[in-house]
Parts: sequence; C-alpha cells; structure tokens
Amino acid sequence: MFDVSEILKDIAKRPFITVGFTALLLLIPLAVTSTNAMVRRLGAKRWLLLHRLVYLIAPLGVLHFWWMVKRDVTQPAVYAAILAALLGYRVIARLNQAGARTRRSEPLSKSTAATMPSMAARTLAASAVLNKDSDT
Repeated sequence: MFDVSEILKDIAKRPFITVGFTALLLLIPLAVTSTNAMVRRLGAKRWLLLHRLVYLIAPLGVLHFWWMVKRDVTQPAVYAAILAALLGYRVIARLNQAGARTRRSEPLSKSTAATMPSMAARTLAASAVLNKDSDT
C-alpha cells in the first residue's frame, strides 16, 4: 500500500514538503491550547512559552511557500517582508521594554548622587527660605 522508500525519495526530492509538514505539526499544539480553558489549565507562563513557538513556525511557513513556488517568488517575498517587519517590530519593542526596565532599576552613579541634592536637603532649604520670608 505505502512504499516507504518512495515516500522518503519524494521527501528528499521536495524538501518544501518536510518544512511545511513540520510547520503544520508544530501548529497543532497551538491550536489545541488556544482556548481560555487551556490557558487556565496550563497556566499563563507555560501557555505563553508554548505559544512563542509561532516565532519559529511563521518563518517555516514562509520558507515552505518560497520553496514550493517554481518561478515567480514575488508573493513569497512579500510574505517574507511582512513577516520580517512584524518580527523586527517585536524585537525592537522587546529591546525598548527591557531598556526601560533596566533604566528604572539602575542605582544612581556616585557622581550623580553627589551632585544631586537629596529630597530632604531640598525640603529643608525650601522651608528655610519660607521661614526667612515670614520673619521679615
């Protein structure tokens, strides 16, 4: 019924089938776990980790399409450009988010701390000025 050697020859001859089938298999867990009940069941962290597979699967889909097309690769190139723009945006947004988090958590350098008066010192100076004005 199935000739395994012929199937293997066909797969070797057409690697786009392997890439496409791999992408399809990787999409199955994402489809199965896309309900709210599965998010609760897996927990948000594990669900998010699993669904980050899409960053691997999407380029496989584009590669499958590119290899499948024989002559005019315009349409796969458009999809590749759109995917590159979307993934590039995600990388830049993540880097900006990480940079903002790092900037907020960094302690002041010694030179900055030495030149910047503390809140208490500013408060005392302001109250001294106010008291001086009220005495006159």
